[in-house]
Amino acid sequence: MCSGRNLLCAIFLMMGPSLRIVQCQEALQRLLGLSDSQIAEILQKKPKRMAIDLETRNETADRFRRLVLNEQQIAKVVAVEKVLDNRDAAAVWIGLGLMRETRWPGNALCVNYPAATYASYPFASSELALTPSQAQRFEQLRQQRDKAAEDLRRQVLTEEQKKRLAAFEADVQIASEAIELGLIATPTKGEILCH
Repeated sequence: MCSGRNLLCAIFLMMGPSLRIVQCQEALQRLLGLSDSQIAEILQKKPKRMAIDLETRNETADRFRRLVLNEQQIAKVVAVEKVLDNRDAAAVWIGLGLMRETRWPGNALCVNYPAATYASYPFASSELALTPSQAQRFEQLRQQRDKAAEDLRRQVLTEEQKKRLAAFEADVQIASEAIELGLIATPTKGEILCH
């Protein structure tokens, strides 16, 4: 049950005859230090529709941020937005089956390439330091899509790699919350990440 203080958890908006509950955006609220009155203002002034082209969507989100946030909060949102530029990391995590496609804002389309393909990405080879034996184990687990296989895939990672995955997933969650509130433009739907 949500506390009465957290407006994001329990705001009811009258939308015609239906009543809608706005879901929690707690991680973003904590990161930005948003007050309850700022949350209410964001929800009230959130653009109803975003433009079709990405440039106009970005301009709309930028104008909206300047309307409802202070300079420090805007800087944090801009930093959060940078996770959306890390398509190689998203492709690797999704392609290896360590992150679900649906977690990536904009609904990524991933073709099911062999694990060695993802292991050759610059992110995997240099930043993540994925080893050939790890790539081979991911390939063995590639066809399995159940929860047990997901747990097995995570066990292939080193502790440092697990921390990087957790941090990336947390960043993606915060970016998704900012998109939901209209503070970041929604990426193009169906954008292909796993190339």
